Amino acid sequence: MYADSKFRPIPLEAVTLLNEGHLVQAIKVIRQVEGLGLKDAKDRVDAYLAREPLLQAQIEHQQRATRRRIFLWFVVIDIIIVAAVVYWLNHPGPA
Repeated sequence: MYADSKFRPIPLEAVTLLNEGHLVQAIKVIRQVEGLGLKDAKDRVDAYLAREPLLQAQIEHQQRATRRRIFLWFVVIDIIIVAAVVYWLNHPGPA
């Protein structure tokens, strides 16, 4: 069963990072500890998450929340830029 690298246990540090929601850092740790390439390390993390559906759901929820926050920041910045342009166009400088 452990002959396939997808079924070998991943390093404890990577498991801890995954539990904290740090997917990219967990992939980096696996790459460093096991000397794998990016794709192989990501496959190891994906296989681990497939065996841990609750953790996978938690990480997906965190990623959606992060994307939502980034989108809201872009909306706020766009509103500020539009307000500044409208103000600049409607209030001429001193004559």
